[in-house]
Amino acid sequence: MVYNVFGLAAFSPGRGASMWPTAQAVGNQAEERRKPRRGDIHPSDAVPIYQLEKCPGSLAQAHRLLQTGLFALLSVFAMASPALAQDPEEPGIPAGRYVVSAAASLGGRFVDVSGSQAKYNQLLNLQEGFRVFRGDFEVRPADGNQGWFDRFSITTQNLGGDPFPVIRVGLKKNGVYELTAGYRATQYFYDLPQTDRTANRGWLDRRRFADLELRYTPTRNLRARFFYNRTEREGNDFSTGPFFYLPLAGDVWGAFGRASPAAWTLPLREDANLYGVGIDYRWNRTDIHVEQSYRTFASPGSLAGFAGQPIELLGAASPGRNMVVERWDTFSGFNIPMTTLHVDQEVASWLRLRAGYLYQHASGPTSLDGSIRVPLRETDTSATTAYAGAGAASMTSHTSEAGFTLRLLETLDLISDYRYQAFTQTARQSLSGSQSNFTVPVQLGGHTLRWDTGLHTLDTQFGLTPYAALSLRAGLRFTKQDVVRKEDERTAPGTRRSWSYSPLVNASWRPNRMFRLTGQFEHRTAVDPYVRISPESTVGSSLRARFSPGGRWGIDNTFSFRNRETELLDFQMQSRTNSTSLWYQPLPQWGVNAGFTYSSFFSENTVRYLRGTPPLTGLFSRDQTIDRSYFGGLRTRLLPMLTLSFSGQFIRSTGLAAFSGETSGYGPLTWPAWNAEIAYRTPRAGRLVFAWQQSYYLEDLYRATDFRSTAFHMRWDYSF
Repeated sequence: MVYNVFGLAAFSPGRGASMWPTAQAVGNQAEERRKPRRGDIHPSDAVPIYQLEKCPGSLAQAHRLLQTGLFALLSVFAMASPALAQDPEEPGIPAGRYVVSAAASLGGRFVDVSGSQAKYNQLLNLQEGFRVFRGDFEVRPADGNQGWFDRFSITTQNLGGDPFPVIRVGLKKNGVYELTAGYRATQYFYDLPQTDRTANRGWLDRRRFADLELRYTPTRNLRARFFYNRTEREGNDFSTGPFFYLPLAGDVWGAFGRASPAAWTLPLREDANLYGVGIDYRWNRTDIHVEQSYRTFASPGSLAGFAGQPIELLGAASPGRNMVVERWDTFSGFNIPMTTLHVDQEVASWLRLRAGYLYQHASGPTSLDGSIRVPLRETDTSATTAYAGAGAASMTSHTSEAGFTLRLLETLDLISDYRYQAFTQTARQSLSGSQSNFTVPVQLGGHTLRWDTGLHTLDTQFGLTPYAALSLRAGLRFTKQDVVRKEDERTAPGTRRSWSYSPLVNASWRPNRMFRLTGQFEHRTAVDPYVRISPESTVGSSLRARFSPGGRWGIDNTFSFRNRETELLDFQMQSRTNSTSLWYQPLPQWGVNAGFTYSSFFSENTVRYLRGTPPLTGLFSRDQTIDRSYFGGLRTRLLPMLTLSFSGQFIRSTGLAAFSGETSGYGPLTWPAWNAEIAYRTPRAGRLVFAWQQSYYLEDLYRATDFRSTAFHMRWDYSF
């Protein structure tokens, strides 16, 4: 970003992280699941410990902050824990021409945490108090497809103070329209005690997402879509970085050390809006999709000292008299229109054509307004240096694609797709400094940067289906990238051409309903990669087998590996993961499941610095971890009205990071946790649930981050 040249890079890495929600790939085991009968238990439904309070996946998202790779284990645990089957919904209560039904889960949580509250907030963040764990409300016509709507619904989750609340409202008329509105929020902490081994950054981050969408189908072949989305991000970004960078002369920047260990804080404030309309139309055997959207983004920033303390820097008059950052305010904003067109046509039963085009243009201003109080050596007075910066950035991208699917034989298809993406990014910036004793402001920088990137991607594969139970797909992916970097209209370092090719193989075999085997293989070779640290060779494969006879028991195993290496840097990386889950339900009133996940990661490379404090060469870096995760659960219905359940996990991660002359940045950790629950249902009053949750978190190197948490919660479930 342009505003980074104004000094933000000194204290705000991570602010540029995307605030747009991204899709996360989650394993789906429901495709072969039978419909449960009343009272049945199916442990393959994924319900982790604490899911009664948190939305799925939140633990895995929190663990992205750990360097041990523990989040992968928690993701598997969240997908394989035992489930509590829900009873079918009651038919509802008649209310005139409509039928009304509702369900609610209300209660409270009591939490006791000893040890690191900050680490508990980072990983779990489940606080005590009253909660609306779940709420559902639905109205539908009593006579079926009568009236101006077929279904009106309101759904809520985790209201009352939990970090992941959700509200959804829907109104639908089958075959005519569907109106949905939603709100959700996320809250993350990374605020650990500062030691020699812990990371020297932290943040408190809360994001809010609101969306509104209307789908209207006036005719059978025409559908219109109108949508709006708003995203907000608030919080504080903390840093104890050792340096602050200031411009000294034209294109010359200096690193100034910190005079105080107190953290800097940057209040986070980002907001974005997305407006759009789309049309889908089918004409004969041709499908046409057109969409136009407009996005806005704004991000003001203001650097300050923690708890109102001044930000002091070491200068020429230090340590007796330090420089003081009086003001450092920044802003960046963008407006982004985007147009999408896609056409898919079935020319004949043996040939299908497709083509698409996407246009996007992003532009907006950036600015800096800062002042530094600098003590003068000759006197006891100080002078204030004011920095003023202004910039503008724009990026235009054109993406076109075309492809076809050709049936060569009854069992053989040829699939080929080509995509070309052209990016042009231009940034203009100016920076000046002034003092009271300057006659005119001093120009400290002013450049025009331009990046032109062309990316070609060609995928060609053959799809073979010799039998109904066997499917094979093999082909080649070819990618070529051309990058031209210009500074003030002159070609600059950073101009390069690189290309890569990747054989791809996918296979699926399902001889019967009980067994299924799927696998894929990829070998990517990059020739002269643009980024030196990018691996030149990548080999990866995954294999998954699932066996479930009769639906009463089953076993699922997934194995994957990935190897990467770059000969020039002596870089190599190896990762292995194997996960096995088993479920068994001999009776409708009793079920159990268990599983184990093993993963390992190894990486090493040599490091050579171009400049700095010796030694600059002969440095070595190595990371190695081994993670083991055990999980299991049991649920039983002792009486028609009484249900007992237990689920638990045990995670052990071992590993060290080694760099020449430095201590390890992380170490082994242990995390056992369990949840025990008892539920009693009455025919009219609903169900009363009491749960006990226990968690222990222990790190061998960072004892200041250990914690033990005990949580009790009671809730009342009622529906009609």
